[in-house]
Amino acid sequence: MSDTRVEELLENILVWTRASSFDAVGKLLERALPSDNMRLAYQALDGSKTIEKVKKECSIGSNTINALIIRCCSMGLMEKSNGVVTRLFDLGDFDLLPELPSGPEVKASVNRE
Repeated sequence: MSDTRVEELLENILVWTRASSFDAVGKLLERALPSDNMRLAYQALDGSKTIEKVKKECSIGSNTINALIIRCCSMGLMEKSNGVVTRLFDLGDFDLLPELPSGPEVKASVNRE
């Protein structure tokens, strides 16, 4: 089998895996992120910001954000590599982004892809 054919098959498998997992991932995100602050923090943890910056932007405490990161990593919703925490899903894809509080600093802090 040629490399091109293998790549095509793998891409096809990826498409079907994503489609079949969509509802399950959405429910998992809802369960893991019960509050608006948790959802804002999760969305902000896109790998471009420090945990300290996300804590400040989302008005979340150290214990809360650490628990969020541990829970989401263990559930397969987030990964931590070389000290960088990165969410694996965009909440906008699942219609789970909360309404943002007013204020330009808050709106600018959340990455809405």
